[in-house]
Amino acid sequence: ITKVPAATSGGDATTEILPVTELTNIRSNRFEQLYLEIPVMLHIDFSKRGKVDKSLTLGVGGYGGVRLVSEARLLGSDSEGERIQIRTNNNYNTHLFRYGLQAQVGYKAWKVTGRLDARTLFQQDAFNEDVYVGSVCLGLAF
Repeated sequence: ITKVPAATSGGDATTEILPVTELTNIRSNRFEQLYLEIPVMLHIDFSKRGKVDKSLTLGVGGYGGVRLVSEARLLGSDSEGERIQIRTNNNYNTHLFRYGLQAQVGYKAWKVTGRLDARTLFQQDAFNEDVYVGSVCLGLAF
């Protein structure tokens, strides 16, 4: 079973659940999106004058981006045991643009960054639930 974009009689986009008939054994099901994003962050560095990343740092800002690729892949085998890969490129009822807030705290070269999208992942009325994307990342500044 897979979710695919469908149109309603009113022309609105929605999502329909359809069975995958080509595959009898699904090994993996993957959904990927690639965005080009521009982050903007204001930093306060508590290091001594003339030094960077030698003490506590705090940052806050935002980001915005545009979706470049949205793809789903199903890997499995057919009824005769032959491997099959099905790729589908579609927007999957996701927004073309994403934006949100981000914050960062760090000590010396180590940084922890948190992000939260200000817009839902899926378009309005595509699903019953509102899905927001958030992340926490541990990084090292060189």
